[in-house]
Amino acid sequence: METGYTPQTSLSEDAYLLSILQVRQFIYSRFAVKTLHVSGGAIRFEASAQREPWREVKKQARALGYSAYRQQWGGRIIVTLVRIRARRTADEKKELRTSWLLFIATICTTLLAGYLMAAGDGARPWWQVALEAASFSAGLLLILGAHEMSHKIAAMRNGVEASPPKFIPVPTIIGTLGAFIRLRSPLPDENAAVDLGISGPVGGFIVAIPVLVAGILLSDVRAVDPAAMQGGLYFAEPLLFKFIAYTLLGIPSDSTIFIHPLAFAGWVGLLVTMLNLMPIGQLDGGHIARAMLGPRGHRILSYGMIAALVGLGLATQYSGWYLWAAIAAFFLRFPYPQHAGAIAPLRARNIALAVLGFAILVLCFMPMPVSVG
Repeated sequence: METGYTPQTSLSEDAYLLSILQVRQFIYSRFAVKTLHVSGGAIRFEASAQREPWREVKKQARALGYSAYRQQWGGRIIVTLVRIRARRTADEKKELRTSWLLFIATICTTLLAGYLMAAGDGARPWWQVALEAASFSAGLLLILGAHEMSHKIAAMRNGVEASPPKFIPVPTIIGTLGAFIRLRSPLPDENAAVDLGISGPVGGFIVAIPVLVAGILLSDVRAVDPAAMQGGLYFAEPLLFKFIAYTLLGIPSDSTIFIHPLAFAGWVGLLVTMLNLMPIGQLDGGHIARAMLGPRGHRILSYGMIAALVGLGLATQYSGWYLWAAIAAFFLRFPYPQHAGAIAPLRARNIALAVLGFAILVLCFMPMPVSVG
């Protein structure tokens, strides 16, 4: 998940203006520029022609202190120049240290959660409990890390400055409340919003699948009389879980899966993906919805989804939906990341990515994630 941006600059005002003038001269001498936007440390423009080979353009841009990224479709050229930071500022170094400390703390809390899950009645050897606890922590952090690093890479690709991922350690049943990155510069346009929105869920989803497969293979599968399971904790089986367990792995549908901690990490990955893809506010699905529907449509849909979550809570008697609706409503109060100016229409590729996001949401959806038998 990514949150609203905080403008930052490491240059004095005079040096910054001189840099912009030099880069503008560089741009107009090598491209037939149609439109140009400057935001934070990024310069983005549309050109109708390019006068030099792209390899030379990238080399010259780097000499000026910028990384160059190009997108082409039809007869259009969209170029983004992102300033290369020669060194981190004191604030950035402090933020990086904070990110590492949070990550280390999250390793500890997820290990504790995995230990409590694996320990059970204490009848098994300590090394087996330790291995299962480590597998839960590693699996979950891999999924969350893939999610946030995919956002980070998408931000770099679109010329958006973003903070390092920050994990949230909490001593809960899973040991964390997830992770997030903070945008430091505005989104260039709606295409960037879709790229950033879909990248995290797809990255986490791809990693969650092998984690889930390995975890199910390690799980204890046996036929159990439902009457003997009264009072037990049940985790919902989304469509993807059912497909993997009962179709790919051939587990009998009338059996009960006592999931291994690694399988639980994969299940949590599907839950996180589902929640982030909901088209609400600044969730990943919210970024996609805003790009597709515009600000007014996005806000209407966000409030409609919050009402739907409350309705789902009433229908399933699962109180977790009320909590999620309250969290979503709280974050609607924060301003949405600004756009530097839409200079390109929403591309067919990004529309297809939005459809992919909806398909992943369906595969991961759980009307009642947890229940007591």
